[in-house]
Amino acid sequence: MISDIFKIGVFHKVLNLDTKKIEKYCLKLKKEEESGRNISNVGGWQSENLQGKHLVLNELFEEIEHYGNDFAKSLNIKTSLKLSNIWININQYKDWNMLHNHPGATFSGVYYVNEFENNGSLNFSNGYADVLQCIWPDYKIEKFNEYNSLWRKTPPIKNNLIIFPAFLNHFVSPNMNKNKKRISISFNIM
Repeated sequence: MISDIFKIGVFHKVLNLDTKKIEKYCLKLKKEEESGRNISNVGGWQSENLQGKHLVLNELFEEIEHYGNDFAKSLNIKTSLKLSNIWININQYKDWNMLHNHPGATFSGVYYVNEFENNGSLNFSNGYADVLQCIWPDYKIEKFNEYNSLWRKTPPIKNNLIIFPAFLNHFVSPNMNKNKKRISISFNIM
């Protein structure tokens, strides 16, 4: 018998928001703030933290806080969590985000504005990846699962909200679609 002694949960919820309106708004902000910032992105555009009123995104902000608090309750975290910062990512062909985490936040997450089947997945790193590679190299693994995988991939699905512990290392695979921008909105809550 196997018993789990540690687990890391990741929350997923497909929302029912107007993605066309949100996409148009994100592209408008990019046009207004062409330079953006460079934190984890390799290529692509990342907005500064959104400040002030963004009426088109208000419902998304509410959903993030609602489901973030639901996730916290399921993990027995007592505090009432609030959105602390939020930004837009627009990745074009071959743009990606390098391995990172979000120190200081309780949870981090992403909302996918548009869909990219099997393209540009969110990849979570196993905290024990270095050890696993040494003691269980790939040639010793018959089939990868939650106990022996170095990475777990989550595909970008339109209108999908993903919330995860901020300490979890993650990166975003390159957008390999030459004709379509991958648009997502990332955030931290604490």
